[in-house]
Order: sequence, then C-alpha cells, then structure tokens
Amino acid sequence: MQSKEQAPETQFHVDITLGRLKQLNQTERTLIGLFYYEELTVEEIAIILQRDKDQVQTDINNIFPKVFASPSRQEALGKMTSEVIG
Repeated sequence: MQSKEQAPETQFHVDITLGRLKQLNQTERTLIGLFYYEELTVEEIAIILQRDKDQVQTDINNIFPKVFASPSRQEALGKMTSEVIG
C-alpha cells in the first residue's frame, strides 16, 4: 500500500493518463480495454473484432505512446495551474 506522501504525484500521473484516454476514439478505447484491462491476447482481440491480427498489434502499438508516455510539459503546466486556480 502506498503512503500518503506518494499520493499527489501518483494522482497527477493517473489524471494525465485518464485525460489521454478520454481523447482516444471509441475503437482505440476498446482496444486498450481489451488488451490492458481484460488482458486478452492480440489474437483473441482480432477474433472478437473480426480484424487482422497484425493490424490489431499495429493499432495497439500506435495507441500506447498516446496514453502511457511521460506527461508533456504543457500537460504538467495545465495540471499545476488548475490546482493553483481551482
């Protein structure tokens, strides 16, 4: 279990990631959900979505940096500004 001292930084990264998820289209959110949360394989996702396995893998690879990359400077500044103003 994490201590209270670590919570603000962790919450910051969770907020950034959730914000990025909201910016994905429905297909991208579905792929993220099936792969990362349901822990299905690329092959299983391809069968469910009736798509080519290689295309599913490519799509997942393209989505990953959109969601899980380090917060950009602009995102960090926006978050800090909202905390000060809000």
